[in-house]
Amino acid sequence: MLLSSRLSSFTALASPAMISSTCDGGLMCALQFALIVCGISLVAGLAFWWFFGDYYGSDWSGARSLRGFFRIYNFEYVLLVSIWMLVSAAFFSFIHFAPALFFERYRFSAVDSGFISSLCLGLAALVSPFLGCLLDRVGRRPDALISGSLLMSGAMFMLLLPSAEMEVFIAVALLGSGFALAPVTLLSSVALVTDEANLAPALGVFKSCENLSMALAHYVAGLLVDVSGGYSWTLMFLKVLCLWAVACAFILRRYDRKEGGKLMIVKATAKTGPESQT
Repeated sequence: MLLSSRLSSFTALASPAMISSTCDGGLMCALQFALIVCGISLVAGLAFWWFFGDYYGSDWSGARSLRGFFRIYNFEYVLLVSIWMLVSAAFFSFIHFAPALFFERYRFSAVDSGFISSLCLGLAALVSPFLGCLLDRVGRRPDALISGSLLMSGAMFMLLLPSAEMEVFIAVALLGSGFALAPVTLLSSVALVTDEANLAPALGVFKSCENLSMALAHYVAGLLVDVSGGYSWTLMFLKVLCLWAVACAFILRRYDRKEGGKLMIVKATAKTGPESQT
């Protein structure tokens, strides 16, 4: 799932400038391509509903309400959501203005700037399946979150310094590798700390908080660019978000150890049975 998601984001970042530069219609060709992709997505969604809607919608009687979920959420879940809010805000805000950064500061072409930005997601797409298998073998999910956030923070620090083109590619590699650790780790961790009946609303809240944090961070990042006339303040802001995520991950590791180390186990499965109700 994450592989296909990252590949679609990679295509979305790399293709518009390439299509606009090679097609006589310019930007209109890129918009038409986007319309076709949206149409394919709509058809696929309708087909899924037509063939599998009865299967997945057959029995919701045992599911708890969203209000009931809020009465039983735990501190580990709050920390997991907080980490994802910080990491996703930093990463996707950077992806938002990265083409302009590479074009203006490093004098890459528009096509190359879009491609270099998309490499973060391309790398995340390639390593996500392997990271998922690795987590199932070794566990230690809080440590993975700490490592990923530190890698992203290091990438922002490298871009803050005067750097050559090669260092840009190293920073992009660090950023993509660090970000790849976050969704794989966090989604499996949510299943570990949430009752099975509440997993769907838990993931819904998880995604809602993600979109809220990205909306706010995008605004702040753009505001800092306008105020400062450059990208240093914005990169510093994103670095602070990454370091904040590191702090939350350390707190998560400490708290999880006190609670029995659920996030350190090897296999990630949702909590089930009577013991999950206590």
